[in-house]
Formats: sequence, C-alpha cells, structure tokens
Amino acid sequence: MTTRDPIQTGVAYFEGRAPKHVAADLDDMVSSGVSYVVHCFSEFDMRWARGTMADIVRATKARGLGAWIDPWGLGEVFGGEPFSRFGAVHPEARQVRSDGQPTTIACLNQPAFRSWMKAWIDAAAEVGGEEVFWDEPTWFLQGSGEAWGCRCEACRSLWRERRGGEMPIAYGPEVQAFLEAGMSDLLGELCLYARSQGLRNSLCIMPPEATNPGFRDWDTAASIPGLDDFGSDPYWISFGGVPADYVGRYARKTVEVARRHGLDHHLWIQGFEIPSGREDEVGTAIDAAVAAGVRNVALWSYDGCAAMSTCTCDRPAEVWRIAGERFRRLRAGR
Repeated sequence: MTTRDPIQTGVAYFEGRAPKHVAADLDDMVSSGVSYVVHCFSEFDMRWARGTMADIVRATKARGLGAWIDPWGLGEVFGGEPFSRFGAVHPEARQVRSDGQPTTIACLNQPAFRSWMKAWIDAAAEVGGEEVFWDEPTWFLQGSGEAWGCRCEACRSLWRERRGGEMPIAYGPEVQAFLEAGMSDLLGELCLYARSQGLRNSLCIMPPEATNPGFRDWDTAASIPGLDDFGSDPYWISFGGVPADYVGRYARKTVEVARRHGLDHHLWIQGFEIPSGREDEVGTAIDAAVAAGVRNVALWSYDGCAAMSTCTCDRPAEVWRIAGERFRRLRAGR
C-alpha cells in the first residue's frame, strides 16, 4: 500500500450466521465505508457451520469487501469469548499451571494443538478466507505471575533442551522469554503453513498495560516467519488512557515496528464497552491513529458490539454511526 492508496477500514463480525441477516449487515458495512471484514471463525463454526461460513465469505467478497478469518477463541489461546472444545478432546495437551494444576487451555508446544490449528487453517482456506488474523495469542498468566503456564512435560523437556536444568516454578524474565519464543515458534509454523494454503497472515498484540499481553517484545512478534501484517489494539477505555494520546502513541509504535520489519500494519479501535457520553472518543481515536501514520484502521466490533450484552456499548448505534462517518471520509481520501 502506498500513501496514495485509500486507507483500509475493517470491522470484526460475529453477529450472525443466518444468510438473510448477514446480507443486511454486509450491506450496512458497505454503506458505512468498510473495506474488509474480519470474520470470527470459532471451533463451533469450523465443526458445524463451515458451509455457512463459506456462503458468508462469498457474500462478503461479492460486495467488494476483503475477508480476513479470525481463530476466535481457539484453544483459549487466541482472543475471543467462545468456549473451546480442544481441551476436552485432548486433555493430554492442556497447559499445566506452575502450581501443578491442569487448565482447560491448549499448550502451544503440544503437537496435538499444532495439528488442530493446521486443520483450522485448512478450513479457513476452504471457506474462502484471504488473510488469517492471529488475534492476541497468550499463554496462561494469573496476576503478575503468581501462577502461569505452561509446565507440562513437553514444556519442561523443551526448557531442558534449550536452556539446561529444570524449568523454574517462579515467573521471571527467563520464563517470559521462553514462553514468547514458544509462541513465536508456534505462530511461525502456522503462518508458513497458512501461506502454503494461499493465505496472508496478520498478527495483533496487546499493549503492555494489558493484564496478559502475550508478547511484551514487539520486535520478537514482528519477526515471526511468514508474517505479512503487524498490528495492535490500544483500547484506551480497557487499558486506561486518553484516546488521542494513548492511541496516537501506540499507533506510532505499531507503524514503526511494522516498517522496521518490512510488514504492512493495522490498528484496532475500541468499539465495545463505550460508556454513554464518550462515543465521540471513537472518532478521536480514529483521527489520532491516522495522524500517526496508520493506513489500516479497524473497529472491534460491528454495530458497537450490540450482539454481545457483556461487551456492548451503552449506545452501540451511536458508536457505529461515528465509526462509519470516519470510515467513509477516509475511504474518500479526506
């Protein structure tokens, strides 16, 4: 993308699976200036609605919109609210906490999870996805490290192989670096596999203020083999900050890191849990991102997250109206 190209404008979508309702939502996105849709594709969708999702992606492309596919909540490793079935099917491949307690979360170092994810990538390609959106990958972390994962036998064996000695129980910089390296290794394998299936790869990581940001070293994340696009989601209300300053600061950092590694970039704008009276901050955040050099801005999620009561905005329609107003302006080059 050059600076002369229109700014790309995306939105996450998980609201519907009924074709007639999805069609109306897609038409609304087009009229609101959206240029691509991040379709959330959960384990449930993969198992029970794969053909439906193919129809939805086909309808997305028919309207001239790009189609990204999100591994929504898969293994409880990637961001998202859906329940994961992986731990029930593969109890041997779940993360083990530092205190020895098993979790329901998939271990990133277990071969069973990597195979599971490659089957998901096959499904993402089958439904017609163009780009995989690797959203907020994390290991288990409680508080500041009072308990963390993973200390399963596979992880402990890798520690002995790579670092020597026994894996610590206390969380510290060495453990953090080991976990980030494991996450990079997993994502590198998956990104290269996705490329082999004709898919691009986009990664989003959280700011360090998040309780569990996954990657703290952004250059490590941006160095993942097979990655095409790097992004972040500075949700100023969730993580605490003044929208213009907070979003602008992380927008500049995102653009700089992406440029340093020869990647495209994107930035997410908070469109959920917006309190009444603060809807204009969505427009302020979008303006701050663009002023900082962002050429791809996306909103989480469609219609002010009206379809999920625990995350919706107080006035979701107003949030969506403001986002659409900015998106139309950006697509028109103003």
